[in-house]
Amino acid sequence: MKLDLTADFDATFAGLEIAGAQVSLSYQGNGTQNGQLVVNSPNPIIFNLAGFAAEGVFTMEARAGPTASAPSYLFGFSGLSITTPDASLNEASGVVLANVNGVAVSIFGTVAVAAPGFSAGARAQFRANTTGQIIEQSVDFQNGSVALLFNSSEIAADFNEIAVISAFLQLGSNLQIRGGLVWTSAVFDINGTDYNVRYLSVTNLDVFVSSS
Repeated sequence: MKLDLTADFDATFAGLEIAGAQVSLSYQGNGTQNGQLVVNSPNPIIFNLAGFAAEGVFTMEARAGPTASAPSYLFGFSGLSITTPDASLNEASGVVLANVNGVAVSIFGTVAVAAPGFSAGARAQFRANTTGQIIEQSVDFQNGSVALLFNSSEIAADFNEIAVISAFLQLGSNLQIRGGLVWTSAVFDINGTDYNVRYLSVTNLDVFVSSS
């Protein structure tokens, strides 16, 4: 059986909210198992991603899982812009894997406006995990694949980070830091009180200090 339709599309997951999007739909399958639903948004839509405002076009694929298992939904985004407290990305693309637990997000784009730790035009990655679970999965996207990797330290409620790819930071005239700069959100329990904090860390660190 094959169907092609147009419709208004709503999606609500922990970490992804789309409302009233005009989309085209196609379905192919036998109606019971191994069915595949594909949803396309021909025009950019405004939506919420991991708690942040975003805009772009998407394709969604839904596949029936094994008997008695919940299906997962793969969203591929392109022409994407997203604004976070740390930096805004545009010309971005990437994937969102959604299920009943939440979403896992990996988006690559260009920093739109200079911000602390970020230079305008720099390439950066936005990651988020609202599932509360460790994730080790590779998903197909465009002509390649995207790795969704979240370890045990990246399963706190509403984990997200934005990282510069191959960062270069100049501090004054004598100190250079080279590596990957990462803004990370976390919740710290201090004497029984939860504090939502954001901190800047550097990965693959190289430090250069000059004498003059």
